[in-house]
Amino acid sequence: MRTLSHLYSLEHCIRLYVPGTVNVNEDAAALQEATVLRVLDSFSTWFGGATAYNAKGAYKSAVAGLVMEPIVIVESYATSAAVNVNMEHVIALCESIKDEMSQEAVALEYDNRLYFV
Repeated sequence: MRTLSHLYSLEHCIRLYVPGTVNVNEDAAALQEATVLRVLDSFSTWFGGATAYNAKGAYKSAVAGLVMEPIVIVESYATSAAVNVNMEHVIALCESIKDEMSQEAVALEYDNRLYFV
């Protein structure tokens, strides 16, 4: 019988949610596409690979009410060692995206816990 015990595994999951709007509700498809490529490249460098997939996000804005936007989730799995070396870079990347896309925060998920950077 085959088991997973002899296989190499990556114990941590990192997801960065790339917004599809700027300034609350202005379309930013071109900027989002460039940002996704940047995150894919960064995650692949830091963690060995990455996957991106489309989703729809929503939140309540005090100014605009319900804001719905297309988002892209970029995900990597990583070893503890890679996370320890690179998490500071991931947070800096989130801060950069937040500023470039005029966001109040960017969502970063780490091991099923969501952080707002």
